[in-house]
Order: sequence, then C-alpha cells, then structure tokens
Amino acid sequence: MEKNKIQLLSRYRLPIMGFATLWILVFHVWKPVLGQWDRLLWIENFIKGIGFCGVDIFLLVSGLGLVYAIEKYDLKTFYLRRFFHVYPAFFFAAFGIGFFRGWSLKEILEKVLLIRFFGNSIYSYLWYVPAALLFYLFFPLYYRFFKRAKNKYWFVTGTFAVWYVLSLCLDGIMRRDFYGITNRIPIFVVGVLIGWLIQNEEIEFKIRHWVFAVIMLGTGVILAYLTTFKEMYLLVPVSNCCLPNFCMAIALCFLLANLFHWIDSCWKKPGKTVLKVFSFFGGLSLPLYCIQEYIHTDIMKNPPTNHGYVLNLILFACIIAAGLGLHYFCKIVEKMFEKLGKIHK
Repeated sequence: MEKNKIQLLSRYRLPIMGFATLWILVFHVWKPVLGQWDRLLWIENFIKGIGFCGVDIFLLVSGLGLVYAIEKYDLKTFYLRRFFHVYPAFFFAAFGIGFFRGWSLKEILEKVLLIRFFGNSIYSYLWYVPAALLFYLFFPLYYRFFKRAKNKYWFVTGTFAVWYVLSLCLDGIMRRDFYGITNRIPIFVVGVLIGWLIQNEEIEFKIRHWVFAVIMLGTGVILAYLTTFKEMYLLVPVSNCCLPNFCMAIALCFLLANLFHWIDSCWKKPGKTVLKVFSFFGGLSLPLYCIQEYIHTDIMKNPPTNHGYVLNLILFACIIAAGLGLHYFCKIVEKMFEKLGKIHK
C-alpha cells in the first residue's frame, strides 16, 4: 500500500466527483421509499437532507485540480479553459429549459448573463456555476500569494481568519444568500492546499490520521443535523453550509479515495466496473446538475406512479438521458472553439 495516501485524492478524483454527483442528485430529486420503517426513513431523509454537502466535495476537488491547471497553462489559457469547461452547459441548459417552461428571452438572458444572480438571488438559476466561475476568477491571485508564503499552513490559517472576520462584519450588509458561496471559501482553500501538497510533499498516513478522519466525519454529521434540521447558529450565518460540510467533505474525500483504492486493488474486474460507474457520473456532473431540478419538477407535476422506486428510476433515467444529450452537445461546441483557436488542449 502507498504511504502517500494524499495522492489518492488526485488518482480517484473522478469517482469522488461521481459520489458527490449522486449525493446531490439524491438531495434534489430522490423520493423517499422507506416509509414503512420509521427509523430507516429518518436515516433516508437525513442523507437526502444534507446532500448539498456534495457541493463542498466538488469545491475541494476543484481547488485541487486548479493547482495542476495553473501550473500547466498560461493565465489566458487557464481562464479560457475554465470558462469553456462550465459555462456552455449553463448557457444552453437555460435556453432548453426556458423553451419548455415558457421563459421570455429577457428572462433567459438575465439568468445566463448573471444579472439575476447578482441582482436578485444566487438561487435564481443554477447558482453553483456562477459561484465556480467566481472561484476560478480569483484563484490565480490567491495562488500567487499562496506560493510565495514560506509556511503554507500558516498562510491558510491566516486566510481562514480573514474570511471569518469578514463573514461576521458583512452580516447585515452582504445579501444573506451570498453566504451560500462565501461559506465555501474555506473548503476551496483546503483543496488548493491539498493540490499543492500532492505535488510538493509526501505525507505518510498513519492510524491516528484515519482515526481523526472518522472523528471529523462523525463531528460533521452531528453538526449537520444540528444546523440543518435544528437550525442551530454555528460560527457564521447560513451555518449548515459551513463547518458541518467542511468536516464531512474533507473526511469523505480521504475515506472515499482510500475506499476506491481498496476496491481497485482487491476486487479486480468488479472493482474496475464500480470505478467506471462512479467515474461516469463524475464526468457528467455538470450537465446532470444543470438539468436535474427542472426535469424533477416537471415530472413531479404529474407523477406517473405513486411507487417511489419506480418514480426514482424514471427520474434518474430521464436526468441521465438529458444530461448525456447536453454533455455531447457541449462537446461539439467545445470542438468548434478549439478549431477556431479560442481554447487549447
């Protein structure tokens, strides 16, 4: 077994994203099916209710990946690749959804040009994509200072301190929905640190590290229950998308990376199949995100059956089919821009 377990986060980045994709899908569209067992139904609803933690997993993995990208490309290419990685699906999904829902052209343009995002609410349309673009925009500047810091851990600690002070100072000044983004800054910063560590240091994981990861996951789960279901205020406004998700996302990424490594090493062919399934959903994460809520809402207007299992299968099948369509359409657009020389491999 490898000593530098932290590198497994990079190796199994796509399956980890697949896990996060499925969790977010459950959060948005899953219809509970365990109504006949009260305790199992509670667990099912709890897992569904905290599924937005998948976003934090994405941001950690994204921060890790950006370290590789910024070292590989010049700044112009970095920005172009990031933009064309996320924006086309966001853009074309708006026109597709708008067509079926009767949105006006003005409404569609206000959504895709982020006018409603900044002017009304970040949740007006697919908030994660504009949020990701904002992280991409400021990342090169942050990384420049990060690289110059002699002690990376102290620099990250200082970043946390500045973030926390500003979060409290802006309470009542900044629109409250923006905390859904700013509360994710710490997990993104940790992702950047992990990306740098993978490339520059070897960290041997010992038993105490695994114990700490499990404790961290358990702590995050408890705090998620208190903040999401009991509405407890914890550190900052909109507390349920801050410390609880921070703890769960970091612990889950490490534990999942090692679980996937074990499956890959010990299960051989069945293990490869499991990884391919998770990688499939990881590769479709953005298109699935862009259309899942809207397809779910439209189908749920006239549910074809009251049987939860069947309805979930129908929802997942429709979402995957639409996600695949959007994915391949965006690939065609990306190829067109490559030929025009706008983006580079």
